[in-house]
Amino acid sequence: MYNKSKSYLIDMIYNSLLEQRKRQRMQKKILIIVTVAIALLAAGILIFKAVSGDSETATTTANTTTTLSQTTSSTAASTTESTTESTTAAKTVAATTDENGDILINAADLDTDNATFIKYEYSGAAVELIAIKDTDETVRVSFNTCSVCNGAPQAYFTQQNGKLVCQNCKNQFTFDSIGVVANGCYPICLDSTSVTETDMGITIQSSYLQANTALFENVAEHE
Repeated sequence: MYNKSKSYLIDMIYNSLLEQRKRQRMQKKILIIVTVAIALLAAGILIFKAVSGDSETATTTANTTTTLSQTTSSTAASTTESTTESTTAAKTVAATTDENGDILINAADLDTDNATFIKYEYSGAAVELIAIKDTDETVRVSFNTCSVCNGAPQAYFTQQNGKLVCQNCKNQFTFDSIGVVANGCYPICLDSTSVTETDMGITIQSSYLQANTALFENVAEHE
């Protein structure tokens, strides 16, 4: 008798647990259905607004787009103006040669505060120099390529904000590095034996430049 009662009690507890689990599962299903229904309802509302068109939202979006466009245009114009101001001070000229074909650089044609880029053409190759005048009228000159980056298409210098900037490594250098510093990431110096000082400035042996056209084989075309 005792064993039967015990078995009946166990069955009741087991059945109760089963019913509880069934209710929990049903609650979860109801919760999922309700959640999906709410999500679908929200999506339907958004789609309805998008299709019907919210004039106020469209106007606000248009105004915001116009403002952003104006701001972008203003920023681009400002950037262009700033870039122009920082680069137009330098100048690029073709090399002048004497009766022997050597390159002439007159101090009177140079500036103390801005670089002059000189291009020398030889048999389809172009050699570019950087020249500047010291305050004592001394002409200083280097190749317009970086001693470390040479071989890269962008291994040439431009003047930006009063400094020389390598377009490959982006390192910046002052004008006093021209023709003086021979090592490191600087403009490559010319062999002093190829340069002769004159009363007007300097001359550079054309044969020396012709022998160094390989320095500019991979340099990209630039202004």
